[in-house]
Amino acid sequence: MGKVKWIMLKTEMFDDEKIKIIQAMPEGDALIVVWIRMLLLAGISNADGYLMISDNLPYTEDMLATIFNKPLSIIRLAIKTFETFGMIEADREGIFIQNFSESQSGKIQELREYNRIKQAESRARARQKRLDMLSVSQTNVNDVSLTSQTDVNGDVIDKDAKCQPKDKDIDKDIYININNNIPQNPMDFGDKSERLDYKRIADAYNVICKDLPKVRGLSDERRRKIKTLINALDKSKVLTELDTYGRLEYIFRLADESDFLSGRKQTNSWCGFDWLINSQNALKVIEGNYKNKNGGANHVEPQPGNTSHSRESESDALAVFRASHKHDT
Repeated sequence: MGKVKWIMLKTEMFDDEKIKIIQAMPEGDALIVVWIRMLLLAGISNADGYLMISDNLPYTEDMLATIFNKPLSIIRLAIKTFETFGMIEADREGIFIQNFSESQSGKIQELREYNRIKQAESRARARQKRLDMLSVSQTNVNDVSLTSQTDVNGDVIDKDAKCQPKDKDIDKDIYININNNIPQNPMDFGDKSERLDYKRIADAYNVICKDLPKVRGLSDERRRKIKTLINALDKSKVLTELDTYGRLEYIFRLADESDFLSGRKQTNSWCGFDWLINSQNALKVIEGNYKNKNGGANHVEPQPGNTSHSRESESDALAVFRASHKHDT
């Protein structure tokens, strides 16, 4: 979970009605300080708006009181107040700043677009300058060739050779970048490495795993884990009859059907999107380690070398998935 160096804050933040009301409350100034510290901590956590001390450990009220150097009563009052005004949500996954990722990504995108335009203008000026220099050089060479046809020894001068620019690399560079219109900056081609529809995957999880915590955003770490999982499934040759999205939906359905994983049998605080996209956990789910048995959850670790059990469990579950998936379509 990488940290960021800065976050975006609106200059008109203190003109917001919610902030004005909070500031007018008893301990209002302290609450505003806590709010700004929470925004900064969300940036440091870099977890799509969640306040996280690590990937799997959210900040608690006691932790916030310690690092903010505020009484615990102030922290609790702040959390209650911010929840009332719809500024945060507090659940078993931790404290979540509403709309944090959207506000930050929007401003960052504006900054990137501004920088892109400035860079394009700078490149255009540089190309024009080089064209002007080439034009002046070409004119000078032509003037010399018209007035002088022989050298000091009386030998005939090759006009074609004299008319060539001294810097052939510059001529070639201009031809490629201007005449063929090939961009200098690889970023001008656009980012084609991003082929997975991560939002589709998150939406499928939210719909299928209705008893598990919802996905509110997709961090770079989550995207990396999804790619790792897909590569692991390809390498293990698991669920080869399904496409990428079908494989993940299949895993999500198995989790939802499991009383143990879904928390219907006994509430758990660990199973969720991040746990399911972990490649090792996903393979255990596919192998049937968490299937219901006799009305309960069959949570038994597979024995080494017992591959037949894994294949049979996977085959049975896959047949059920295909039948339900066909019925849905």
